[in-house]
Amino acid sequence: MHTFQRSKASVSKATISSDLLPGKPIPKFLLVHSPASWEFHPTLLRWLPRIKRQPITPGVNGCKAGRNGHLPLVVSLRERGFIVIDDDAKVIYHDEDGDLVEDHGYMVKYDGQRGAMYAEIWARPAILGYGRNASTDWSSQYDVAGFDLWRASLVDEGLIRQPSPAVLAQVMDRQQSRADRRLKEAHDGAPHIQRHVEGEKATLAAMEVASAELGVVTRRPAAQKKKVVVKAAKPEAKPPTKKRARTRKQAAPATTEVPGA
Repeated sequence: MHTFQRSKASVSKATISSDLLPGKPIPKFLLVHSPASWEFHPTLLRWLPRIKRQPITPGVNGCKAGRNGHLPLVVSLRERGFIVIDDDAKVIYHDEDGDLVEDHGYMVKYDGQRGAMYAEIWARPAILGYGRNASTDWSSQYDVAGFDLWRASLVDEGLIRQPSPAVLAQVMDRQQSRADRRLKEAHDGAPHIQRHVEGEKATLAAMEVASAELGVVTRRPAAQKKKVVVKAAKPEAKPPTKKRARTRKQAAPATTEVPGA
């Protein structure tokens, strides 16, 4: 498999590598976080902030071409409550040899056939197809483990604050709803459904433990059992009885006297 060279990039400047990737140009970007957006990591057993990619496109969201042309976007994002992570912040990722590396700068630049392509440092581009049908895949070889460790470090180092109890309660309520749906599907006793139910319950219990370690105790009302109403059986219908046909006496035909008979 061909390993493409990549070079560090920043919002203000970047160098260009020598490989060409197929696909449309990808603009520079910022990584941001909303304080209301968190998720539970089942392997690390902790809460991690969700990170959103915000493109920097001149003429959009107040961005301008040139150096520091993205500053109006940064101001707008912060006014809306987002946490903007500096593009030269410390990062954690696995290199091509699988070794864990600490560095600075989360954005790298690749040469594309149609222009520059900017990506996260955890992305590993791979070309799919040939000729005009070729495209660049950015997700299949993504360094998910390194990205998750970096997200955890943002919280541990205080760049992102711990989630609020209200946010955690909302996520846990959604998890409880998933567990309830699985429980309804388990009425037939299928083994694979039962495993799903146990997995959802285990995730919910781990969420509660991780929340307690943060000093957050979420008190959710216990699920009420639905009353089972047993309807009384309807009495068996009796077969219809044959009725005897009644005979009517036929009245004698009326006679009319004819005068002069």
